[in-house]
Amino acid sequence: MIEVLALLCGAALAGPPITRPVYEAPGEVAEMSIQQLALELRTEAGPDKRMASRELLRLVRYTTSRADKARPGGMSHTEALLTLGELNAEVVPACIRGLSDPSLVRPCAVMLGLLEDPAALPGLQLLSAGELKRRDARAVDKAVGRIKAATEAQ
Repeated sequence: MIEVLALLCGAALAGPPITRPVYEAPGEVAEMSIQQLALELRTEAGPDKRMASRELLRLVRYTTSRADKARPGGMSHTEALLTLGELNAEVVPACIRGLSDPSLVRPCAVMLGLLEDPAALPGLQLLSAGELKRRDARAVDKAVGRIKAATEAQ
């Protein structure tokens, strides 16, 4: 029994990268990995960046919710933690760079707040001191508060 469980856990850990469907055109679905979506945040094309930010935000929200609600030590919890690690490695640097783009401020601030990475704090604090739309300023302030609370709790 233990061997079967170890085999299943090993297969889950070594599986392909987690992807989400991204709609390119009506009726067509293309699979994009987290790495591809993070690369899209760095492109110059506005629609591609906004689409990637929506998909990544959806994935970050889903994964953080699953990590919080799943039974610790369970398969779903372990899977969510692995996905969060991948999101941290790929999305945080792309979002820190994306804070300079007005169309990405709010989604990136929300993602950075949910991922609670202290590396994002200086960029968010610098951004909150500047002129922002009210909705963007709220998202940035909430992200700064979440990150500060997470670093104090550790």
